[in-house]
Amino acid sequence: MHLSLFLKEHRQETPEIESFIFSSNQKINYQPGQFLRWNLPHQNPDNRGIWRYFTVSSSPAEGIIMLTTKFSTPSSTFKTTLHSLKIGQEITVEGPFGDFTYPDPTVKAVFIAGGIGITPFRSILTQLDLLGTNSPIIILYSNRNEEIPFKVLLDDISKRRKTIKIIYTVTEKDSRYKGETDKIDANFVKQYVPNYLSTGLLYYLSGPKPMVESIEKELIFLKISKQQIKKDFFPGYTEI
Repeated sequence: MHLSLFLKEHRQETPEIESFIFSSNQKINYQPGQFLRWNLPHQNPDNRGIWRYFTVSSSPAEGIIMLTTKFSTPSSTFKTTLHSLKIGQEITVEGPFGDFTYPDPTVKAVFIAGGIGITPFRSILTQLDLLGTNSPIIILYSNRNEEIPFKVLLDDISKRRKTIKIIYTVTEKDSRYKGETDKIDANFVKQYVPNYLSTGLLYYLSGPKPMVESIEKELIFLKISKQQIKKDFFPGYTEI
């Protein structure tokens, strides 16, 4: 089933990352962390075609549908067309799809994100915050540089919800950045996740496929069961 969305706002999150906020005349029933198939017909599409799968970065409680993506140079014809959408213009979607969700807000979890992989976590965390839920979550967020998308929002949530902790790290060292500059590996997890071997702890991994696969190997090295690991990788990205 195709549903129509209409562009309401275009927001620059960082120099490379942009959000597109849409309204709809129909309710889209989705769970935080799920994704949609976005269809955008345009002239002379490249070999990737006229549709993409994108996570919904907004939460149901916000009453909007938001797509957040990273732009590179040159961009695909899909993203070029998306970027040129005017307020009020239409895009159609199908879905929702996916099971990268956090259905039980009492379960202890570690959310590990790389770059644009923060989008499903933005959806989940915003929903928890707006519903007044205090969930036991640790967020380990790795970005290429100090231009960290949604940092103000995430910091605000962690201040309001004392059980939600967030640790940022960047992979490009910069003397201006005062936080962590290590990659997320086994030692990083051991340092920031108390009782990291607890059998009741779930690990959610989201980001470029090479990063997700690398961190999964690190967790398995720590003797964390595969049954405790949920993955959501972003095709087309090779680095955070």
